[in-house]
Amino acid sequence: MVHIGINFSAPTTKNRRTKNLDDPDLEELYKAIENKDYQLYIEEGKFRAPVLAGDICFELYEPQSNNGINRGYLVTNDSKEIWRWNGKHYQNDGEDIIRDITQLVIGKQCKDHWKNEVISWVKDNRQLRIDREFFDSNIHLINLENGVYNLRTHEFAEHRPEYYFTHC
Repeated sequence: MVHIGINFSAPTTKNRRTKNLDDPDLEELYKAIENKDYQLYIEEGKFRAPVLAGDICFELYEPQSNNGINRGYLVTNDSKEIWRWNGKHYQNDGEDIIRDITQLVIGKQCKDHWKNEVISWVKDNRQLRIDREFFDSNIHLINLENGVYNLRTHEFAEHRPEYYFTHC
């Protein structure tokens, strides 16, 4: 790998500039991204958007196979909105979060078109796609701040991404 003319300063969670980056649910992701060699995302002077997008959206991401464990991002098939699991439900703020993380990782050298490339890769990734009908489709489940109540069994359970709630 050859690195040409780009000096990277390792950004930290202490120098976050946007409100999205203060979300405690994202702290694990920030720590994982911060421990990366930031120059992994630049090769021969070119930005490698798929690699950064993969690291943002997946744990243990392997660029060659495009495989990894989803960190909680989904993209609707119809409008390509990026939804993010926040620990209780999906929020339609994934695009903003990904832009902010891209800025955090790359630092002051980050260009708007690099952010757009990362967003585009995420929207085009088939592993993240979902039909909008899956959201809020479990009519026997009620999502509450402290968990999920099942109207059929009268049991209380923890929040889980596979319930596809978009609200509490």
